[in-house]
Amino acid sequence: MEDNLEYRKRLASERRVVEFYDRKALEMIAQRFNGNERIAGLKHDNGIEICDPAREAELIRGMEREFRHLPPGFVRDYYNLILRYSKEIMQGVFDDIESSR
Repeated sequence: MEDNLEYRKRLASERRVVEFYDRKALEMIAQRFNGNERIAGLKHDNGIEICDPAREAELIRGMEREFRHLPPGFVRDYYNLILRYSKEIMQGVFDDIESSR
């Protein structure tokens, strides 16, 4: 059995790897939300609704097939969370545009 110090070093090292990926994932999500702001402006300028449920459902199904190795329900839960916040961002952009008129 490894001694306690060696175990703690290995554990700390593994945690740093996981935290690195957490930060990378959050960076990508922040970039995604920046893209949502641009999309919202385009949608507003062209009179398009904020959400497209059929497109969202198709996106989720495709991602579930691609990432089927993840725990059941994870991809759907992830996208439902992301889509909820994306809609809030888009609605905020729509509201800002309308209030600036």
